[in-house]
Amino acid sequence: MAQPQSRRSQGTIFHRRDQLEWPADDFRVLSIDGGGIKGILPAAVLAECERRFLKGGSAASYFDMIAGTSTGGIIALGMAAGMRAEEVLEIYMRHGSEIFPRPWTPPTRIGRAMRSAYQFARDLAVYRYNREPLERALRDRFGNRTLGSVNVRLNIPAFDGFNEVNVLKTPHHPDFRLDWQEELVTVALATSAAPTFFSTYRNGTRHFADGGVWANNPVMVVLVDAMSCFNVDRHKIDILSLGCGDQDLRMTDGQIKRGGMFH
Repeated sequence: MAQPQSRRSQGTIFHRRDQLEWPADDFRVLSIDGGGIKGILPAAVLAECERRFLKGGSAASYFDMIAGTSTGGIIALGMAAGMRAEEVLEIYMRHGSEIFPRPWTPPTRIGRAMRSAYQFARDLAVYRYNREPLERALRDRFGNRTLGSVNVRLNIPAFDGFNEVNVLKTPHHPDFRLDWQEELVTVALATSAAPTFFSTYRNGTRHFADGGVWANNPVMVVLVDAMSCFNVDRHKIDILSLGCGDQDLRMTDGQIKRGGMFH
């Protein structure tokens, strides 16, 4: 990305955006969460929907706007580039083990304990995975295409070195003039630079971290964008929000009673 002359937020407009007329009765939105290799789940769900309801056509053509964070951003960009969800899923199935390689597991219990201790210490100091396999896979699929070349309205959250939130957008409103020349690969690597897993993504002198830092579920980001850009009744906005699975997080007795850093 080109080196910014100022913070992105300094270009904020201070009046209500002029809404464009929306010709249809409804507005269909797809939102996809972040989740690393677990992006297999929303990609598989969308692939099944394509088979069942769209006769194998791309799900992207069904939606009026798509948002995706991190792995969800990669899926959104792939579909916007003309890929079917099944083709996006194939990226995960074919390259997942290269992007997120499993470390060698020692055969003995002591060896496994030592390996875990080493991995923990290493994770404290440096990122865990090399970005090159991911970048190669994306470049192979996206080439040099840019955000301005796709026919799907996109919202892709990221976080930049100015400690500011970013939403990288297609030029679906006249106010959006910053991102259309950005390559899809650049946007994908910016939104998926997950802290501790990958290093920050550097492009020129700009640094980006994963959009999941602030918007792992981008559903409110895309809802606000739809309502600010288009004259559409909020009751007519239909949203399909896909996550990557979750787990229950429960507070321990130590967290409840003591609350110190250790707990």
